Amino acid sequence: VGKYSEHKIMAGLFDQYRITGNQSPLEMAIKMANYFKARIDKVIANNTISWWENILNNEFGGMNEVVYNIYSITNDSAHLQMAHLFDKPVLMGPLAVGADELSELHADRKSG
Repeated sequence: VGKYSEHKIMAGLFDQYRITGNQSPLEMAIKMANYFKARIDKVIANNTISWWENILNNEFGGMNEVVYNIYSITNDSAHLQMAHLFDKPVLMGPLAVGADELSELHADRKSG
């Protein structure tokens, strides 16, 4: 399952929690975040952070958004670290210095 699909499932679970207050979907989303964080950590350990960042050139959805949302509830630093791993440097770096590198890019298109 690609990160795009994982994001959609987790975002749906988080929205169910947000709208209904039901803890069960939130608990499942947290378990998914923990599972994927462990997998990503292994990928980075076996390769490099640069290799991981290159992977982000493929479609990955809004994984950072849903994990930031989970972090806002859990305050678990592992969730914050995971969300940061999806902050694509090729896009975020220029924004941090006030440069607009987003022209002509669509959210679902490969960049960098």
